[in-house]
Amino acid sequence: MLEREHPGTFATAFAARYGHREGILEYANAGHPSPFIRERDGMVRQLARADVPVGLGTLHERTAHFETLHDGETLVAFSD
Repeated sequence: MLEREHPGTFATAFAARYGHREGILEYANAGHPSPFIRERDGMVRQLARADVPVGLGTLHERTAHFETLHDGETLVAFSD
């Protein structure tokens, strides 16, 4: 839609859904700064690197990722 209505522009995006029963986070990242997970022991890890922004490349260059979140862990997302 972005490419059709505003050719030559691009945007970053992070979209996710969380299944609380299973503790599974499914997400896709199109060029947005990658969120972090703060683990129960205080260690911090970053989610998988971002794919290309929306409006650049093709849809085939985007990947869905899965991450298991355990009780007491926190997802930390931010924007620039």
